[in-house]
Amino acid sequence: MIGNSPIMVKIAICGPMASGKTWLAHKLCEELGLSKISLAAQVKVVARDLFFMDPEHKDRILLQEIGKKMRDIRPSVWVDYMLNSENAQDNCVCDDVRFVNEARKLSEEGFLIIMLDIDEELQKSRLMRAYPDNWEIHWNARSDSSETELLSKEMQEYIDKTIIVKDGLEMFEYMKKWLIE
Repeated sequence: MIGNSPIMVKIAICGPMASGKTWLAHKLCEELGLSKISLAAQVKVVARDLFFMDPEHKDRILLQEIGKKMRDIRPSVWVDYMLNSENAQDNCVCDDVRFVNEARKLSEEGFLIIMLDIDEELQKSRLMRAYPDNWEIHWNARSDSSETELLSKEMQEYIDKTIIVKDGLEMFEYMKKWLIE
């Protein structure tokens, strides 16, 4: 149920870094009572527990490498783990879909797949604000498969809706209206 509406929804958000995936997910949770789930949550646990990543400092390169190495062993490892978590139920939102196999599996599980699209200038300015000391590292990681596969033709087969990112609140209001209609 969303609010007082009998609508049951599962949403998965994909898009480039700094496009607003996490912001939109938090807003949907806050306003519509959804629970947040994440493919990267366990990747971050591995990074903190085994590689001593500072929880206050996002080491994007380390996270990308951990994600890749585990997907080398089993391509669906992160999506399988997330879907088996207790929060992966109706009325949830996943904020970090990046690969075709994740989108396919989530689509099969009844998730709506939302793509956020952001122009490079806005993306760069957001990265500079979010990571003032090392934004270049994040910016230069744009060619990683975790940033490029979501733009593939095959990924587009699973996208239910694309939203062009300009203003966060405008994006949220559009998304909320689209969901309820």
